[in-house]
Amino acid sequence: WRAASSLASQLREPLERLLDARPGHQVLITGHSLGAGVACLLCLLWRPWLGERVRAVGFATPQVLDLDSARRAGGLGVTTVIVGSDVVPRLSLCSAEALTACVARAAAERRRARAGEAGGATEADTVGARVAPE
Repeated sequence: WRAASSLASQLREPLERLLDARPGHQVLITGHSLGAGVACLLCLLWRPWLGERVRAVGFATPQVLDLDSARRAGGLGVTTVIVGSDVVPRLSLCSAEALTACVARAAAERRRARAGEAGGATEADTVGARVAPE
């Protein structure tokens, strides 16, 4: 957000001069990965000013918006391209928390299985079981 906001303010005046001199031109903002996130946010920041003259295309864009905002962004000139099962566009706070919980559960199960083979639970087993949400 800070990068997009900073660029929006730094580039507004020079871009305004360029567009005034070229009234038929449009602005296409592109980026990859984190740069794609900045490009999409910058497009949304400039949309009220430039209207349909600004669009963004992001490649492997990380999740920078909540679900409702992301759905609306498509109608506001933002397009994202995701190839295959790239993890960056699919990683969010929610998916990271779910992955962490899954890994913690698997680690606790493995510790319990090892403790069963060794004949008893260790302190680490009980700590892991408390950390892992069920």
